[in-house]
Amino acid sequence: MKSTLGIQLPLSYLLIALLTAVVLGMVLLGSLRWYYADQQARYLEQSGQVITANLSQFLATKPTPQAVQSLVKRLNQESPTKVRVFSPQNTLLAGLETKQLLLEKRPLESLPTLPPPPSFAPEFNSGDSGLARLFAVSTLIMLSVNHPQTGQLLGFVELSSNSNAGDILAGIAVAWGVATLLALLVAAAAGAWMSRRIVHPMLGLSQVARAMRQGDWAARAKVQSNNEIGSLAEDFNRMAEQIESTVQTLRRFVGDAAHGLQTPLTALRSYLELASSEYHPPKHQEYLTQAEAQMQRLQILVSDLLQLSKLEHPDTLPTLFDLVQTLGQEAEVYASQAEQSGLRFVLGLPNQSLILTGQEMQIRLAVRNLLENALKFTANGTICLSLEQQGQQARVMVEDTGIGIPLEDLPNIFERFYQGRGAGIYGGSGLGLAIVQAVAQTHRGLVTAENTSDGAMFCLYLPLELPNEVTR
Repeated sequence: MKSTLGIQLPLSYLLIALLTAVVLGMVLLGSLRWYYADQQARYLEQSGQVITANLSQFLATKPTPQAVQSLVKRLNQESPTKVRVFSPQNTLLAGLETKQLLLEKRPLESLPTLPPPPSFAPEFNSGDSGLARLFAVSTLIMLSVNHPQTGQLLGFVELSSNSNAGDILAGIAVAWGVATLLALLVAAAAGAWMSRRIVHPMLGLSQVARAMRQGDWAARAKVQSNNEIGSLAEDFNRMAEQIESTVQTLRRFVGDAAHGLQTPLTALRSYLELASSEYHPPKHQEYLTQAEAQMQRLQILVSDLLQLSKLEHPDTLPTLFDLVQTLGQEAEVYASQAEQSGLRFVLGLPNQSLILTGQEMQIRLAVRNLLENALKFTANGTICLSLEQQGQQARVMVEDTGIGIPLEDLPNIFERFYQGRGAGIYGGSGLGLAIVQAVAQTHRGLVTAENTSDGAMFCLYLPLELPNEVTR
């Protein structure tokens, strides 16, 4: 990239500057040359009208060739305009190509008063250079001379002029060439500077991508500007964060699976080996029953692991739903289970709706895990599910009158596969509360656990969307 884009960008700046300078120079020089030629033509037309009027009076008197030559010579000496006179048959009567003839003894009374020549810019001291000749402006016009009374054709007059516009345009061309060189130098410097600003961050992105390819998932690009490249770096960093999170989730899933599956698989293998070597029917059936229990435990464990993995990377978009209605539907199922277990189920929900933005199925899963734990660890008494609004968040509370939580287990109960003292006899994968915590974190919330005077209480805090802020 450094050898291609880093070189192509300055070269493109040079090419653009060169093309721009050439086009502007051609337009400028062409416009000035046209302007000088137009001014010269206007001057010749005005001079031609004056000279034609005087020549018509002069030629009407039928002067001698010497008199015509004398008049034309004096006009050429006292005016920048070059004059030549032709006969009606288009033969030269007087002008630069005629031989020197004797002047007529009678002097001419007056010469025509010509208009002043066009005022051009000051001359540049370029001499008679090739560049000046290249830009030289020469104008020639020919007018007819008619008799003032009869209108008879007396001849033609030719007027030509070589102005100093060639020197002027040559000087401008030299100045344009110098300005073009300076513009190319500036364009090269600007191209190199822009190339560094563009290529350097892209090289940084390439280095970060190479580091991630080599296993450094924490590598991030440095955001140094607020332009499109800075936006690209921010998008790259967000993508890198998602990739890192996905890789960590995959590694954690593999580690959790290896950790969680090892014990039930070992037990399952042991029971199957014992069952295959036992020929006494009661013992054989007992081992098969234990193996089936381990299979069920494996199914629960794999299901919880998959649910936990999906929680960290949901594949559906958040939606708006009524948390009161959701908890009411879940309570119906567990109220029936509590009644069958001889427990009292209390439901406390507000009368008004509480709108939550999030994954409704995840919230249902978290509440189910909390209620299943309450049913599992409560032998008799009451289970209470309640909901209340606290400012901009909702608090879901699950209380029970069960065995409570040992104080030494409280700091660790939300860890994966953690089971407190005596909890193993109740079954489970050790992932239920970890799933609840993952749901809370996904919804930018919090879950807490504490002992009460009668048992334990879990609180799930979730941010709310107030009804007047929600667009259905």
